[in-house]
Amino acid sequence: MPTSPSPDQTPDDPSAASIAEIPRGRLEKSAWTDLAGWEADDPTDALTAFEQGCRVLKARVEWINVCATAGALVAKKTSRQDAASFFRDNFQPYQVVNADNTKTGMVTGYYEPLLHGSRTRTNIYKFPIFAPPQDLITVDLSDVYPDLKHRRLRGRVVGNKLVPYFDRAEIDGINPANSPLRGLEIAWVDNAVELFFLQIQGSGQIQL
Repeated sequence: MPTSPSPDQTPDDPSAASIAEIPRGRLEKSAWTDLAGWEADDPTDALTAFEQGCRVLKARVEWINVCATAGALVAKKTSRQDAASFFRDNFQPYQVVNADNTKTGMVTGYYEPLLHGSRTRTNIYKFPIFAPPQDLITVDLSDVYPDLKHRRLRGRVVGNKLVPYFDRAEIDGINPANSPLRGLEIAWVDNAVELFFLQIQGSGQIQL
């Protein structure tokens, strides 16, 4: 049902125009027998993993009975057949269908670390996360060399020459007061290893 424009919008207001939704595919109910390898698979390890997740899930009313069943099966070291029956009885598989109705493709995922931090430096939160420096220059090589698509150079200008940007040792250093990125701190976290993994992944979250 269409909605009327808000009082501060008119039909001629560009901000009131509807935004076309990009088709992203859909999920379709599927049968367990449609899953390649399902009949030959042993889902007992999957059942154990699910039961461990019930430590959190069972706090929600819709999961109480399912988690209780999973716990009883794991406790008696259930058979492959019983584990398969558990999933068939309690879960519904879906197939991902692309926007163009094709049913093949690639699904990816990655680890997103959760760090504990503060907006100010303390004795506990002492490892800095920096904002991107303004003197960091990124050169997309595909603009000059099409064969190098998705390849980029990052550096900084010294005089009239592009040189590699400061490396980890120069940035982190022994004395943070001498870091070339000093003043760009946006948060401080309590674990240098988790910070390292955040940098590898390229993203993460901080619980303040």
